[in-house]
Parts: sequence; structure tokens; C-alpha cells
Amino acid sequence: MLPSAVFSVFALVGIALAQQPPKVNHDSINPVRDTLGPNGDMIRKFQPLLHIAHGCQPYSAVNTRGEVNAGLQDSGTTAGGCKETSKGQTYARSMTLNGQFGIMYAWYWPKDQPADGNLASGPPANDWENVVHLVQLEQRKPGRHPCAGPPSGHGDYKKDYRAINKEDYISSL
Repeated sequence: MLPSAVFSVFALVGIALAQQPPKVNHDSINPVRDTLGPNGDMIRKFQPLLHIAHGCQPYSAVNTRGEVNAGLQDSGTTAGGCKETSKGQTYARSMTLNGQFGIMYAWYWPKDQPADGNLASGPPANDWENVVHLVQLEQRKPGRHPCAGPPSGHGDYKKDYRAINKEDYISSL
């Protein structure tokens, strides 16, 4: 009897671990309040501005109940169903390593569609992008800027990140 009880416990644990979190409509999740912790001032100071040239706006990926964004199919227009600017959430983490203070900012898009049309061929085409700012510790004083901050883009990091007019960007936090 004992081996079957142990097997039952392992089976239940396996089922629990294999279950996916519940998914909800992409526009039903609202941003979670600021929970930045002790490095919050630095995270706010170096927050990047986003330039959305075309396509979706970033949306929140998860809510406080653990439900995740179900995303959208890659069909219709590139910004179809995801133009709301008040649903975005910036996710940020920071740490110090080898004399540099690093901050990673990340955003979730419910649809990643390069062109208009019906491209749907499977599950929703969700996308995450991020930027990593590296700041020399002595630069953490007012008026200093990051020493590096390349953004990601479809699985790679941009090598050329020229400044664009600040008016073309939206605040991300």
C-alpha cells in the first residue's frame, strides 16, 4: 500500500507542476502598482522611453492573481486590437556586478505581427522585448547617463541605437 500512496503523491505533484496558469483576454489585465523596492529610484531614473513605430502597444503580461495574458492571433492589422496605451506594464530588475549597476526593463506585446494580413498559423504570437542599461557605479549621481543600453529586437540586440527625438517616445513606467 505504501508504494501506491507514494506514487499517488508524486502523480499529484506532477499534475500540479504541469498545469499552465489560467489565461485571460489580452485587454483584461491592468498594470500592477509600483513594486520596485530599494533600487526603485535608480530604476525610475534610467527608465527608457519607447518608440512604437507601428503595431501593438505593450500590455500587461500577468495580473496579481497569476492569470496570464492570452495574447492575440497574428491576423488583421498590425495594431488590430492592441492600441490601448493605458494597459502597458514595464517589468524591471536590477543588480550590481563587477562595479556596474545593471537594470533590465522588459515589455510584453500581445501580438507580434510584421505586416497586415492573416498570418495566423498557430497559437497567438506573443512577444517580449527588453533593454539592459549598464551604469558605472560612480555615474549613479544626478545628471549622469548609462554607459550602455542596447534594446532587444526579435531575438537579438541592436548594435546601433542612435538617439531619436524625445517627442517620438512614450514614458515606459
